[in-house]
Amino acid sequence: RRGDAASTTTRPAVTAAFHVSGMSCAVCSGSVEKLFSQIEGVAHAAVSLPTHTARVVFAADARSDGRAEEEDSYYEGLAGECAERVTRGGYPCELLSVQYPNNHDDGTNRRGSRSKRRRRSEDGRHGSG
Repeated sequence: RRGDAASTTTRPAVTAAFHVSGMSCAVCSGSVEKLFSQIEGVAHAAVSLPTHTARVVFAADARSDGRAEEEDSYYEGLAGECAERVTRGGYPCELLSVQYPNNHDDGTNRRGSRSKRRRRSEDGRHGSG
């Protein structure tokens, strides 16, 4: 049976949603995806050109081994770093929300997401493409 052992030990992923400006073609969205993927702690990034949005899945091993509040702070900081790095890469990026799993390993329940509205940086410049 493929994946049974991994599925019982894998923690649910924390994800983040972003709005990304300045993309006008598939090369642009590919560049944004690459910018996200180069950040330590990012397991996967998917960018949608038509909606100018991105969804990032953080690596499970990127989690801090602390309390829920410390974990929240860690992931929100990492998501903020993602937005800043993509903006510096030439595509103004705004963090929209961070999505947390519904349950912790200790069985306690917590909210599914935390919206995080940030002002868009207009300093970013559109790359060629």
